[in-house]
Order: sequence, then structure tokens, then C-alpha cells
Amino acid sequence: MLKHQNRLWIDFNVNNKHVTVCSWTAVFSRERMQRSVRESNEASSRSFLRGQNLRLGLLQPRLRRWKKKEATDVVKVGTNRERDEVLEKEEEEEEEEMNAKNNDDKNSSSSEIMKPMVLYEDDDVLAVYKPAKISFHSEFEDGLVKILRKMKEEDDSFYCASKIYTVHRIDKPTSGIVLFAKSKAVAKALSLAFEKREIVKYYVGVSERKPRKKMGKVSGAMKRARRGMWMLTREQSLNQSMTSFVSFGFSSHENVSLRYFVFKPETGKTHQLRVHAKSLGSALLGDEMYGGSGKNDNEVAISDRMYLHAAVMRVPKLRIFEEDDNGETSSSSTYETKAFQVISEPIEGKYWDNVVFRKFFSQEKEGNFGEWTFEEQNTSGLLNSRL
Repeated sequence: MLKHQNRLWIDFNVNNKHVTVCSWTAVFSRERMQRSVRESNEASSRSFLRGQNLRLGLLQPRLRRWKKKEATDVVKVGTNRERDEVLEKEEEEEEEEMNAKNNDDKNSSSSEIMKPMVLYEDDDVLAVYKPAKISFHSEFEDGLVKILRKMKEEDDSFYCASKIYTVHRIDKPTSGIVLFAKSKAVAKALSLAFEKREIVKYYVGVSERKPRKKMGKVSGAMKRARRGMWMLTREQSLNQSMTSFVSFGFSSHENVSLRYFVFKPETGKTHQLRVHAKSLGSALLGDEMYGGSGKNDNEVAISDRMYLHAAVMRVPKLRIFEEDDNGETSSSSTYETKAFQVISEPIEGKYWDNVVFRKFFSQEKEGNFGEWTFEEQNTSGLLNSRL
């Protein structure tokens, strides 16, 4: 009798024959061992099939070349020399088509992207129009800050400041107003005003989908998601966001039914308005990251940009404390800036309706700082609301 690893084996002789009998634990262990062998064989088979698929994948380009050659042979070309001439001609035509396409892409991209413009300037602040498709900071190409400095070098009268300081930014696909300070003290005051929500901002956007509610507020915590995206959650965190909005339907000049949005962000989180629009079921037109593909039922692209624009900026009077070389301030170096307001119509994109824009943000109201009245004509009558 032999006991090994909880298995009992009994050896004895029957009619001069050696017989080995094992207990039920041994039988169970034997079945488990056989199952492991089967699973190992199956894994080996799967590995073999993966190798076969890999080899077939590597052969695909060669098979395509063979098919192309067979198709060329079907066209009854007399000699090998003539066949080679036909192939060379086809390759030249393909190369010409690719070059023409690349040139068209370059020309279209260079013509679509416009240059920044100065919207407002005083002794302390510079407000510029940032075109869509231009990054704020330089990445693979020049960003807004670098472009402004280059334009200043080319034309010294472009803006009246030897140096500008950044205080906030907007996303690359977003167009509209961006503020710059002309000194460190003003930059500090503007940053503090943004943080305390003393600077009022209005954005306009367009969507191809009707929202769950026509007007109201969207709030929640912003949480980072995959692939550089953000998502709205109900968690109680420090990264809370809030946006007031109103929306209404309109038809573009191409008779495309769209939805016009006016946003008033109460906070300034990354991708805030884009995420809030998505949470309403109305992702912004052209915002492929958050589901606004901008394609019709036939999967034909109808959007030429992401339709979000920083339209209005209201800046109150700011108290500026200038520091001397020792980092100290005095009463003589303290002053107040003047309050100002900038209104910028969206000028890039074929689906904006500037008649509607002027109805809400009239240039006549630019200096009085009064609240705008948002009107919507619907089936139930005229709806008035104030943000």
C-alpha cells in the first residue's frame, strides 16, 4: 500500500497478475489531469490558428498584388513589355491623384483657417478673436500666442503692447474672444476675477439634436474619462460645474433643421460646455469627440467645424496693485481699470445664423451692460427668459 498526495494506491496480485487499485480520490485526480491535458491541447490549437491567421494577414498584400496582376492579364495585353507599360501608367496616375489631393487639402486648410483679429484694446487689456482650428499653445504648429507675437513683429501697430500675458484659454475647435493682460499685475487681477466668477461670459452653439429641456441649468462634477474626454457625474467633488442655457430651433440657409444654444457658464472647467451639451442629448454640431458627428442620414459630412463660439465677455472694474522691484506696493501704484464689454459675432462656419445672434446680443447694448432678453418663438407663443 502506498499513500501519496492524498491518493491511496493498493498493489496486490490476482492470479499471478499485478493489479493496482486506487481510491475515489485517485480517480478524481485522474479525471482532473485528463481535463488539464484537453485544455492544454485546445490552447495549443488556438495558438496554431492564431499563427495561421497571422501568416494569412502577412500574405494579404501579396495576394492583392497577385489579383491586380491577374486583372491586368485579363485585359489582353500582347506582350510583357506592354503589360509593364500599362502598370507604370496606372501607378503614375495614382501618384498624380494623390499629389492633387494633398495639394487640395493644403490649400483648403490654409484658406479655411483665418488669422486672429484685435477686438478691443485699452491700456491694460487686449481682447482678440481666436479662429477655430488654432490651438492656444503651440503644438505641431504655431499656437495663438506665437501667431500674435509674429503678427506683432510683422506689424508693430497690430496691438500696442511690448508683451502680453495669458489669463485664460479656450479649446482648439472653439472660436471667439480671448483676453490678454499687458502687465503681470493686470494678469493677476484678471485671473482672480475669473476665479471669483466676476467676469461674465456668454457662448453660442449649434446642435442638430433637440435637447431634453429647452432652457434651465446643467450642473454636476466633471470627471476625466478615456481618450482625453470628460464626463458629468453626480459625485460630490471639488470639480463641480454649472451652466445656464436657453435653446430654440431654427433652419439654416441650406434648410437644415438645427438647434441654437446660448450658454452662460458659471464655472470654467475643461470641455464644460461640450460635456453639458452632450448631457442634454444635444452634442454640438461637429464635436466628434462627444458624439456630434455632423453627418446626415446618408453618412455625408455636413459640418465644417465644431459649432461653439465665445461670443461675449464682460469685465468689471479691477483694482490693480503694482509692485516695485522689492515686491512691495504703495498707494501711488494702485489704480482701477475701466469696465468694458466685448461682443463678437461668429464668422466661421456656414450654419451660424447671425440674424438670430444680433437679436440677442445687439451691438447697441454693448455699452450699457444691461441683461439680454432671450426670446423663442414656439407653438405656445413667445417665451421670455433672463439669464
